[in-house]
Amino acid sequence: MVGHPKTLHDLRRVEAAVQVKCRKCGHVAVLDREEMIASRKHSRSSMEWAAIQHDQICRKPSCVRGDVVVLPLPFGQSMPEVRQRRAMMLAVNLSL
Repeated sequence: MVGHPKTLHDLRRVEAAVQVKCRKCGHVAVLDREEMIASRKHSRSSMEWAAIQHDQICRKPSCVRGDVVVLPLPFGQSMPEVRQRRAMMLAVNLSL
């Protein structure tokens, strides 16, 4: 993949996760791609990359600013924090 993806679904080609880094406090969060797709599909939000970059905020509870850098993290789906988050999401879905 050269450059930024056009949609969130393009991240599936390189097994990418989504990294959100706050420009103000420096907090970095790695988000699960599939969880983000499901969440945006449920709320009928756009899957376009520009819309995703615009909608994200800092994940640190004390900061919560919209001045963030959103980047694809190639092969990030196998990172421990992403796998743990995905397992938690699956457990919640199975309990419903």
